[in-house]
Amino acid sequence: MVGEDETAEFVAQSQAYAKKLQDSESLDEYLLLEGKNHYTVSRLLSSSNNLLMTRILGMCGALSD
Repeated sequence: MVGEDETAEFVAQSQAYAKKLQDSESLDEYLLLEGKNHYTVSRLLSSSNNLLMTRILGMCGALSD
């Protein structure tokens, strides 16, 4: 996961790391969060009405499909 509003190098580093995790089957999904950066992404944790929290709650089994 990385915020779309990060620097190009930070996004590239995050994508490279995600690829390594995916190759080792340790990562199921990579999220690029639109309009967010490493400061604003933490605000998403205060509400369940967004992509990040939907994914987190789904991993915890708190949401059913």
